[in-house]
Amino acid sequence: MKHITNGIVALLFLTAVCSCSDDIEVGRPIDNDAYAPIYEVNAILNDAATNRPVNIVELYGQSEQVTLKLNFSGRPEGRPAASAAVDADYVAVYNAQHGTSYAPYPQEAVRFENEGAFLFGESGEPAPLAVTIDAHESLQAGVTYLLPVAVRIPGDAVTLRSEESRCFYLVRDMRTLPTCDKGEGLPKGICFIETGDTNPLNVLSFELENGKLLWDAVVLFSANINYDREAQRCYISCNKSVRYLLDNNETFIQPLRKRGIKVLLGLLGNGDEAGLSRLADHTARDFAAEIARYCKTYNLDGVNFDDEYSGLADYTNPAFTGENGRAAAGRLCYETKRAMPDKLISVFLWASMFGHPEIDGVSASEWIDLAIRDYNQTFSHDWPRSIIGNEKRALISMEYRRNHGGSLTESVARAMLSDGYGWFMGFGPTPVDRGVPVFYKAFDRLKGGPGILYGSQLKAPTVFYKVNDPKPYRYPEDVTE
Repeated sequence: MKHITNGIVALLFLTAVCSCSDDIEVGRPIDNDAYAPIYEVNAILNDAATNRPVNIVELYGQSEQVTLKLNFSGRPEGRPAASAAVDADYVAVYNAQHGTSYAPYPQEAVRFENEGAFLFGESGEPAPLAVTIDAHESLQAGVTYLLPVAVRIPGDAVTLRSEESRCFYLVRDMRTLPTCDKGEGLPKGICFIETGDTNPLNVLSFELENGKLLWDAVVLFSANINYDREAQRCYISCNKSVRYLLDNNETFIQPLRKRGIKVLLGLLGNGDEAGLSRLADHTARDFAAEIARYCKTYNLDGVNFDDEYSGLADYTNPAFTGENGRAAAGRLCYETKRAMPDKLISVFLWASMFGHPEIDGVSASEWIDLAIRDYNQTFSHDWPRSIIGNEKRALISMEYRRNHGGSLTESVARAMLSDGYGWFMGFGPTPVDRGVPVFYKAFDRLKGGPGILYGSQLKAPTVFYKVNDPKPYRYPEDVTE
């Protein structure tokens, strides 16, 4: 049987070879045009920041700047005279190809660096080209405009394919959206967000009847301080919810900042020997430098310290002081302010995180921007008013989920104004708890004060944001969906 099978296979192979040989035309000329694209040098135009051809630009001010990056699929001969320009006629082509109906962005509101010419560096690569997109009087809110930018290269040494040689910007006018600018010298609100179950975009749901946003600052609660025994240093550790927001900060953090809302990173103990009020001077300086790097990397506005949940420390370790203390807590705040003087330093008045009057002869008023009292506590135990004035204190702290602290009533609001308090604080305004709409827990405790503070009442919520989802949903209609 084996020999018979092998014979059949051989016969089939010979038959296939013979049939193939019948199709071969000896001497037929080869069509080299089919191989031409292999040798082409194509121009590829993308946004330099995203490395994508299609990008979104939101105008919150009078202009936004983007940067173009020109690449080639191969090495062109010499340095081609490449330039970029608006290709307004391509809007109709793009809409037809993609089934869209974008309006063309006004060409006269677009400015190119170097008059649109790409400059080549010593390496032979074209340098990025800046493009300024100005706001225009014809823009309408809610309309998305298409701005096609095309690269132009004379001659035929470089191939310009239709969409590869173009970069597209979808431009939206956001200037009419509410901001938190309610006027100079008025009290501000700082909102702590439990990142594990609440999207920070939910602070946008707190809007006054005059179109202004209630909250002026947000704390992402919370990253942690931990100790690396091998490296012998403290470091910032982030749970998966905080890490997700930082890694997607253009989606969940920067939209708040573009409305004027400050975004702070919360820092909390995390069960090991590292603690915010037990760091030796050199450890505090090193940790402060890491905080500053985080704020710069993720474009944050500062940090909030909450000295809780640390474990027992080995005080024979030179990384720590002999015991928890206000001097060590003050040192950390001082060193953090030195590391990032343009950022906000906020402290929750708990454990030893308050009270030290000065570090290295510098008053606490120079390195503390906001002191937030514990729920139902007074300021009798913290810095004297002569050191930290009321403008840097939150008169009231409200924890919504468990109903701790007071409420921002009319009388509390009048006290804030008469005594010069600069802040009020809210913690945990989650919109949904186990499928039940619970935004009212926050709104009911806030609605008395805004009319006194800002001359405008707080509107009832109409939208909310699900965890890790930038889409606004209807409140409360979409809660159970």
